[in-house]
Amino acid sequence: MNSNYDKTYRSKDLMLSAALLATGLPLKDTENEGSHVVFLFDDFSRAENIEQEWWSGSLTVNAIKYSESIKRLKSLVHAKLCLS
Repeated sequence: MNSNYDKTYRSKDLMLSAALLATGLPLKDTENEGSHVVFLFDDFSRAENIEQEWWSGSLTVNAIKYSESIKRLKSLVHAKLCLS
């Protein structure tokens, strides 16, 4: 089965990635790409829909979950870049 669900959604945008996490989309993995960390998420189609809402300004997320997601991703970025 080759659907959008099987594709990995990739983002270098920390704030967008935190919004994806805050909406309940699980983080699959991270990758180093030069001096950037790329966040990888499953369910490509859902991630794209969330991204569209993000950029249109219509996305609503729980503020506490969003804040916690930012902190979690910043910790991952720091760890990945310091270990490189």
